[in-house]
This record gives sequence, C-alpha cells and structure tokens, in this order.
Amino acid sequence: MLALLIEKYGDQLYPMPPSDPIEATKFRMDQQGYEKGDGFISME
Repeated sequence: MLALLIEKYGDQLYPMPPSDPIEATKFRMDQQGYEKGDGFISME
C-alpha cells in the first residue's frame, strides 16, 4: 500500500511525457558509447 502511495506521489511531482522509442534507443546507445555504424541497430 505504501509503495502505491509513493508511486502516485512521484507521478504527480515528476510527470514524464511519453517518449519516442527511436529517440530513447538513440539516447541509450549514446550512453553506452555505441554509434550508428556499430551494427547494433539500424536507424534508417
């Protein structure tokens, strides 16, 4: 029960807009040091 209240509080305090899956993948690749040509995934 407490976890649900904390989650609801966090959702209200720090709302997150929906993210674009491609942009999320690009961000994660950047964080891991991958580049477009590494063969990890095609961005075209």
